Amino acid sequence: MKSKRFLCLLLVLLMAFSLTPSETRAETTVYFTAVNDQLLPDLSDETMPFWSGGRLYVPSTVITGTDLGLFYSRSRDKSTAVVYRQGSALTFNFAAGTVADQNDRQYSGPAIVRSDVVFLPLDLLTQFFSLDYSYTRVTYGYLVRVKSDTVVLSDAKFIDAAAMSMEQRYNEYMKTHSESNDPGNTPDQNTDGDRDLVCLALRVTDEESANALLDTLASNNATATFLFSEEQLSSLGDLLRRVVISGNAAALRIDASGGSSRTVSAIERAKPDIVIIDSIQTMFREDISSAPGSVSQVRESTNLLMQIAKGYGITIFIVGHVTKEGVVAGPRVLEHMVDTVLYFEGDRNDAYRVLRAVKNRFGSTNEIGVFEMEEKGLSEVLNPSEMLISGRPKEASGAVVACSLEGTRPILLEVQALVTATNFGMARRTANGVDYNRINILLAILEKRCGYAMSRYDAYVNIAGGMKMNEPALDLAVVMALVSSFKNREVDPGMLIFGEVGLSGEVRGVSQAAQRVSEAIKMGFTSCLLPKSNLEKLKDEKRIRLIGVENVREAIQLI
Repeated sequence: MKSKRFLCLLLVLLMAFSLTPSETRAETTVYFTAVNDQLLPDLSDETMPFWSGGRLYVPSTVITGTDLGLFYSRSRDKSTAVVYRQGSALTFNFAAGTVADQNDRQYSGPAIVRSDVVFLPLDLLTQFFSLDYSYTRVTYGYLVRVKSDTVVLSDAKFIDAAAMSMEQRYNEYMKTHSESNDPGNTPDQNTDGDRDLVCLALRVTDEESANALLDTLASNNATATFLFSEEQLSSLGDLLRRVVISGNAAALRIDASGGSSRTVSAIERAKPDIVIIDSIQTMFREDISSAPGSVSQVRESTNLLMQIAKGYGITIFIVGHVTKEGVVAGPRVLEHMVDTVLYFEGDRNDAYRVLRAVKNRFGSTNEIGVFEMEEKGLSEVLNPSEMLISGRPKEASGAVVACSLEGTRPILLEVQALVTATNFGMARRTANGVDYNRINILLAILEKRCGYAMSRYDAYVNIAGGMKMNEPALDLAVVMALVSSFKNREVDPGMLIFGEVGLSGEVRGVSQAAQRVSEAIKMGFTSCLLPKSNLEKLKDEKRIRLIGVENVREAIQLI
């Protein structure tokens, strides 16, 4: 019994000594560095991490210049260095050997300079800036991995994905050294037990498109799961190797002939956080005789996926094909069954796309997301107002800037109008981005209440940027644009306009006028034309000239 206890104690001590770093081994051990899900390419003696005084030191390039959100600056005389982010900063004084934050609070852990390379204590940086790091034994040395909230892969999965890349870099490193490190026995790699954040399954159709997609994923620090058929596993060996080396996952594609049951079985085994079904029209249940895409198949397949989502707590995105009119193809039973319906709107000729929630059981349906199509794919437009009013014409009539609301988000729009004499007995009306019937009403108001013979003129109204807005607050802007084009006089380019117009020609108040005015101030407008009823609540606003009107006749006098 005593011998067994002694043997167990001996094994524990051996494991502890094998996993505990020491300064004597640091000179001969290879250290790989990684940030989140990206293995850093640098592997040299000058920039390799090391242990000193029981602390792990890494070069400044590991924590700066990456997606950790940290910035690094070194003084001109190279006596100090600062690591900072959003008002928090650590200043390292090399001569004095001190570390202080932005409030002059002192910390232990001075920086070390070797061959003009600054090494910083990793434990201090990760604790101060709310980061995390792991130190894991791998086949060819140790892996130092700094992690933020955006990390996707667990340590074990990241090591498996980067194994070939680490081997390649280790071999290149050893070519310049006469002595070779003995990798020894690799202990069990640590794992944090985290699940993949997103499981994006992509079907491999050809090698060229897959390589282009890999480039896009790498540029955005994202990963995905690539589905290969049995034939592709043998014929696309180079592509499969690149998928694994770059940190992505490869899996055997499920035979579509198996129907929904095999897809559900795969989801139950993997239990990912997110599943994307593209598209629901291709899924079918074997026990239903109707064809895929029919009402019965769509209803039953969706019902099966909903049971999986509710039972396992998995977020499932169901992609539905749309018609030329932009509505979901086939039966609309799909929209009635799911919890949220998202429309991804946009014309193929427009650079901008709008993500709109038309149904949402868990939140608002008034918010939108604006995206721009670039060479690397869709990117978020952080300031849609600036985007939509860019490129405005100078000294041109019939163009005004209005403010509309999408939920609580004010968006500035350029309303364009063109009024020309008709060549036919019946005037033509065209509306793009606004309600056609609303334009006819506003033209009738101008003719009846203001005396403009609009029935003898063609009228064209457009919202620049391909946006579609039907908010009544655009009425006054449309009226001003029409009259501006009719008179061929320019409206003040520094004026923002919003307000609802009634059939009697009155200008009625709109909601959230303060938010609209604030957006105008932020975008540099000098004046704002608004309903007089909204002016009372904004009487303390001095940063912009406010012009309140009661009817359209008062507004037209400004042109």
